[in-house]
Amino acid sequence: MAQQAAAAADALSELKAMIVLVGPHDWGAFTFGTGAMNPDMVSWVGAMAAMERKETWLPPPFHMSWHRERMARDLSAVSLMDGMRRYIGGELPEWFDGIVTGNVEFPVATDALERIEGTAVLVVAGWADTFIEQCLVQYRRLKERGQVVGLTVGPWGHLSAQGGESKREILQWLDQYLAPKTAVKAKQESRKALVRIFDTGTKQWLETDAWPLENTRTTQWFLSAEGRLEASPPGAAPAETSFEYDPRNPTPNIGSSMLNYQAGKLADDRSLAARSDVIAFTTEPLEQDIRVMGSPVLSLAHSSSHPFADLSVRVCAVEANGTSHNISEAYQRLDKLDRGPETGELLQLTLVECAHTFRKGTRIRVVIAGGSHPKYVRNLGTGEDMVHGVNMESVKHTVHHGGERASSLTLPVDV
Repeated sequence: MAQQAAAAADALSELKAMIVLVGPHDWGAFTFGTGAMNPDMVSWVGAMAAMERKETWLPPPFHMSWHRERMARDLSAVSLMDGMRRYIGGELPEWFDGIVTGNVEFPVATDALERIEGTAVLVVAGWADTFIEQCLVQYRRLKERGQVVGLTVGPWGHLSAQGGESKREILQWLDQYLAPKTAVKAKQESRKALVRIFDTGTKQWLETDAWPLENTRTTQWFLSAEGRLEASPPGAAPAETSFEYDPRNPTPNIGSSMLNYQAGKLADDRSLAARSDVIAFTTEPLEQDIRVMGSPVLSLAHSSSHPFADLSVRVCAVEANGTSHNISEAYQRLDKLDRGPETGELLQLTLVECAHTFRKGTRIRVVIAGGSHPKYVRNLGTGEDMVHGVNMESVKHTVHHGGERASSLTLPVDV
């Protein structure tokens, strides 16, 4: 997106329409925005290096997917730098150390969003794409500035967002805003609304004038004893649930977005909730449909045995047969926040926006873990430099959910 936005911002008035297709505008925020490092950049460098050495003919996303198990293994090395060097192979470029430590200026095109004028922009994104958050930022900022901007979000990952359905959307947009009236138009039905959103629960498209929807209300679900997620607040008695995260055996990433060709495929993540280093809270089967449109917010009364800890949280849809799929998630390195580890103070985590109808008979589940390997580089638990550190220490997480320290999930529900 950086190149597209910059080109549009500097273009002559003849530029009437453009498409932003699953494109980020801030690589620094993508790589280090959670406080932990997202190693997709490392994986991409490894793919490009293999191509330069003529060791592969696969495009980077396919190479990254093909070697995902090797990458997970190499990113478990001590030190991480040794593992990354082994994964990439050969001599590392001079700028690589700056990339993985954040001591380099990443490409940013945020200012270009402020300079686009008079160009009709269509932002195409996928709910399972790793860049979904930045795509929605682009749409919102252009809309705030009064520009003509459309949004299409399908059930896609990074590569599947470039398939047939999105191509039809692109042709419709270009027909409407670029093609002369006398031109032969693509044989596509005209776009009925500026925003088209795919509901991943009903598997249907929603057409609306803006995103997020304006007519939503919030509903609150409370984390309770014995792994229950309930509509009523817990009792007055203090209660808590704990788990231990061991960086020597990091909790795996299951069913989460990553930059490879498999992203977007719904992986059953019930095995994640069943792990001993994970805690989960689940509703009873729903008595009616609940249509969530926007960002879930998880408020956790949380404490840890020491400050060098991460939290990986997600909201899942659990089918009647027990299969579970990730709907929305968030990740945060806690030692990057100005908070004490032992206080149990309320920590608010805003999850990625979603459009999902939890259907009658299904269940809502909150999953809480201390890592998501290798989507994010593990926290060593010692405060050492995550790239060069070699010592590791486990951490005990405690979620309080009773008495005055209640933990809850807030959902924006369409009315």
